[in-house]
Amino acid sequence: MLNARTSNMQLAWALRPDPPNCTTDLVKLVLLEYVSESTSQAMLTASSDHANDAGSYHACMNVEPAGAAEYCLVQARAGWTVLETQAACLPASCPVGSVLAAMNLTYLVDEPYLSVTCGDNRAGAFSAGAWCTLIAIMLLLLLVVAGSLLRLAEQRREAAALANPLRESLNVRTSGSQQGGSARASRSGSVRASRSTVPPPVPEALAAPPPPPRRGPLAEVVVSFAVQPNLDFLFLPSASRKFTALEGMRTLSMLWIILGHTIDFQTYVGFDQTFSKVEKATLGQASFLAVLSASYAVDCFFLLSGFLGGYVLLGRPQHIGLKAFLLRYLRLTPTLAVALAFYAALSMHTGSGPYWYKMAEEAAGCSKWWWSNLLYVNNFAPANFDESCMSWTWYLACDTQMFLVGLPVLALRASKREPLRRAATALCVALVLAAVVATWILLPVEGVTGTTIATASKGPSLQNVYYDKPYCRMAPYFLGTLLAFNLRQRAAVGAATLDRCTSTALLVGAVAAISGVVWFQDNEEHWWTKQGHYAYVALSRPIFGAAVGVILWLCVTDHAPWTNWLLSLPIFDVPAKLTYSAYLVHPIIIRTYWFKAVALTTYSPLDHMTIFFAMACYAYICAVCLALLVELPSANLIKLLMPKKKPAPPVVEPVPEDSEEMPPGTSTRSRAAHP
Repeated sequence: MLNARTSNMQLAWALRPDPPNCTTDLVKLVLLEYVSESTSQAMLTASSDHANDAGSYHACMNVEPAGAAEYCLVQARAGWTVLETQAACLPASCPVGSVLAAMNLTYLVDEPYLSVTCGDNRAGAFSAGAWCTLIAIMLLLLLVVAGSLLRLAEQRREAAALANPLRESLNVRTSGSQQGGSARASRSGSVRASRSTVPPPVPEALAAPPPPPRRGPLAEVVVSFAVQPNLDFLFLPSASRKFTALEGMRTLSMLWIILGHTIDFQTYVGFDQTFSKVEKATLGQASFLAVLSASYAVDCFFLLSGFLGGYVLLGRPQHIGLKAFLLRYLRLTPTLAVALAFYAALSMHTGSGPYWYKMAEEAAGCSKWWWSNLLYVNNFAPANFDESCMSWTWYLACDTQMFLVGLPVLALRASKREPLRRAATALCVALVLAAVVATWILLPVEGVTGTTIATASKGPSLQNVYYDKPYCRMAPYFLGTLLAFNLRQRAAVGAATLDRCTSTALLVGAVAAISGVVWFQDNEEHWWTKQGHYAYVALSRPIFGAAVGVILWLCVTDHAPWTNWLLSLPIFDVPAKLTYSAYLVHPIIIRTYWFKAVALTTYSPLDHMTIFFAMACYAYICAVCLALLVELPSANLIKLLMPKKKPAPPVVEPVPEDSEEMPPGTSTRSRAAHP
C-alpha cells in the first residue's frame, strides 16, 4: 500500500515546486523522514490511492504534531460536474501553488475548471455585511416575539371583556327570573314557578365575539409578526380553498425539484468512481429519467403562475397594471432579500471541510450581482450563469418578466369589447408559438446539443443560451393564461359538460403526453440526430405544460373527480402554503449537506432517496421558520397598505311582535335597532 501511495510523489522532488522548503519536505516525506516515520506514514496513508479518491481528511488534519500536515484537494470539472478528484496530505510548507506539482498532476493545468484548495476552508471573521445580516435577523425575531406577546395580551383582554358581561347578564337575569317566578308561584301554583326559574337565553349581542381591538399604526405593524395567527394560517384548513387541486400540484412539483437537486448538487462534489460509471448508474437507467426530468416541475410552476395571475386579475380588473406589479414585488421581495442576505453573508460561516470552498465560491457572486436578484433581472445579469448570485432564483426573474409581458394581454382580455378580448387570446397563442420558434432557432445558432442540462455536451452553456430565458420558457406560462381565460368564460356564460368518455380520454391523453416527455429522453448521442435534439427541446416543454393544463382544467371543472380528490388531499395544504419559502431555502440546505462532506460516496438509488426525504423535511422545517419570520408578516403588512373595505350595512331582520326580546305593546322593529 505504501508503494502505491508514494507513486504519485516519486517525481515530486524533480518538479522543484516553490518554495525550496517544500521540495525538501516532500523528499523527506517520500523517504519516511518528515518529522518522524510515523508522521510520514500517517500522511501518506491519508493521501489518495487512485483517481476519484479523496483520501482521509480527518486523518490528515489530526496528524501529530499539529500543524505539520495540510490536506489538499484537486478537482477537475466539466461545467458543474466533477470528473476527477485527488487529494494529498502534504507538508505544511507547501503552498497551494505547488500542489499540482507535488501531486504529479500537472497534466490538469490546462483544464478550464480546476480547483486546488488546502486546509479546512473555514471562513474568516465576520464581514460588515454578515454583522448587518445577523442584526437584521435578530430584529425580525424581536418583532416576532413582541407581536406574539401583544397578540396574547389582546386575546386575554378579549376573553375578559366577553366573560364579564356574560357573567353579569346571567346573574341579573337569573335573579330577576327567580324573583318573578316566586311571585307568580304564590298566585298560580308551583308548576308555573318551576318553569320560570329557567334563565332566559343570552342575547346575541353578548354571545357574539367582541369586535377586533382598535390598534394604532405601530401596534398593527408589530402584531403582523405575531406567531399565533400566522401559525393558524399555515396549519388550519383554508376556508377559501377554491382550486384545491393546485395545492397538490404545487407540493408534488416542489418535491420533484428537491429530488432533482439532491443528486444534481452531489455532482458538484463528485463520486468515488469514474464519471462513466456514474453515468451508467444514472443517465443510462430508464428509472432515472424521472429524476433527470425534474426540470419540468419548473414548467408546472410557470403554468400555475400564468393561470393564477390571469384568473385573479381578471376577477379584479381595476388592479391590472402598475398596482398589480407593485403588489407582486412587495409580496416576493422581502422574503427573497432575507434569504439572499443569509446566503451571501452568513452561509459560508456555517461549516468547514475539504469541499466547503464551494459554498464561498458560489456565494461570491452575490457581492457583485445581488442587485440583479432584487430587480428580477438575474437571468440576464450576469451573462454567465456561473457568476450569478443564488443561481436557482433565475425562475423568479423569468416569472416576473412573463408577468410584466402578460399584463397588457390581461388588460385586453378585461375589456368589454369582443375584438379586444379575442386579440388577447391571439396574443397568448402567438407568445406560445414564439417560445417554440425562439428555442428552435437559438440552439443550432449557438451550437448547443443535449436535451437537458445534464445531457448537454461541452461548449456553450445550455443554461446561458436557453434554460433561464423568458423568450424560450414562456410557453407554459401563457398556456396557463389561456386556461384562465377559458375558466372565466365558463363562469360568465356557462358551458356544456363533457361526457365521461371524452373527459377520460383527455385525462389519459394528458398523462400519456407527460410520460412521453419524461421517459422519451436518452443520453446516448447516436439515439438522436441534431435536429431531433432541437425538436425535443423546443416542443417538450409546451407539450408538458399543455398536458398539465388539461389535467388542471379537468379537476377544476369536476370532469376528473378522482384526480381532483387526490390532488386536493389535506396533506398537501400546509406544504403548498410553504412552497415559496421552501423553494428559496432548499438549495442552501442541500448545498450545505454536500459541501460539508469529508469523503466521496458511491451513487446508490437507495441513498439518493434517503437523502432526498431528509432534505425535503429539512427544507420544509426551515421554510416554516422563514415564513413566520418574513413571508407571512410581509403579506400582513401589505394588507395594511391596502384601502379598507367599507363595512356592509346591517341586515334588517323583522322580529315578531310577540318575541320575548321586544317590549310588550311595541311595533315590529329590526333587531339592529333594539338596544
